[in-house]
Amino acid sequence: MNERMKVYLVIEHDYDTGSELCADSVSGPKAFLDRINAEIFARKNEHRKIFEYEVEDSIKQLIEDNLRIRKFREFVANLECTKNDPVLRRFEHAVTGCGTEAGELLTEMKKSVFYDIYEGKIDIEKVKDESCDLLHYFIMLTNILDITFDELIELNTAKLIERFPNGFSREAWLSRDKDKEKEVMRRVEKEREV
Repeated sequence: MNERMKVYLVIEHDYDTGSELCADSVSGPKAFLDRINAEIFARKNEHRKIFEYEVEDSIKQLIEDNLRIRKFREFVANLECTKNDPVLRRFEHAVTGCGTEAGELLTEMKKSVFYDIYEGKIDIEKVKDESCDLLHYFIMLTNILDITFDELIELNTAKLIERFPNGFSREAWLSRDKDKEKEVMRRVEKEREV
C-alpha cells in the first residue's frame, strides 16, 4: 500500500518580481526538495498563496526528518551557553565537547571489549546517552560555522566516491590520494555556490 500525505507549500509573493515559484514549476517531490527553500505548513495561511502537493511516504519521512533536524538545531542554538562569545571561543567549546563525548564513547567500548564489564554485551543505554551528547555538540559546531547537513553529505559522498570508486577495499584505502579528494571536495563547494 502506497500511503500519501498532503503538503502545503507556502509561496511568498513579491510585488516587484511576482511569485518566487508558481505551481507549474514544481514537477514532483524531488524537484520540490531540490529547488525550494520554503516553510512547509500543514494548514492554510491567509496572507500567502498555498499550493498543495501529494508526496510519497519516503518523501514525507524526508520532510519530517528535515523539520525535526531544523527544530533540534534551533533547540541546540538556544541552549548554547557560549552563544554571545566570539566565534573562535564558541568553536572551541563545540569541538571540545565533541572530543570529550567521543572519549566517553571510547570508554564504553573499552569497558565492553577489553574489560568485559558487561559480560560480552554492550551497554546500549550508555552508548545512546553518550551519542546524544556527541550529537548535541556536533550540531552546535555546525550551527556555529553555518554548515548544513546537505553540504556535509555531499562533501563526504564526493570524497568517498573518489576514494572508493568500486566500493570499499583495503587497497583503495591504502592508496588513497588525499590531494585529489580535497580537489573533488573543493569542486563540490564551488558547484554549491552557483
